[in-house]
Amino acid sequence: MARRVGVTDWFIASYPFGVDYEIRTQNNGICRFDNACPGVILPERWNHIVGTYDGNGTIKLFLNGQECSGFEVVEPGCYGPIAHSWEPFAVGGSSASSGYIDEVRIYYEDLLASEIQRNYIKGLEKYKMTKK
Repeated sequence: MARRVGVTDWFIASYPFGVDYEIRTQNNGICRFDNACPGVILPERWNHIVGTYDGNGTIKLFLNGQECSGFEVVEPGCYGPIAHSWEPFAVGGSSASSGYIDEVRIYYEDLLASEIQRNYIKGLEKYKMTKK
């Protein structure tokens, strides 16, 4: 999933080498992960990608139910509400990766790791897959 239209307020983009995740706040701050979860995205497989932000400058990225690490960049102003964009909401539209995007969800609150793991397991069951 990617939302890179004009000046972005958030995006998650998957590439063969990893995942990028960025949040822009109303305080003109940027919180981001670059090249997170390297080598974990498996082509031709269902992948479950989740990004969270708690409003206090903490962002987390989860891939297939597990929290991953990466090159985290936290700039001044990385706290508070996510910035508003006047651009229309978009899912996909990036040439970074090919594939399908299914069941996009946006939550008002920061999900717990246990909730993310539970959603991942439900997805595995739905698609009759096993953990990677």
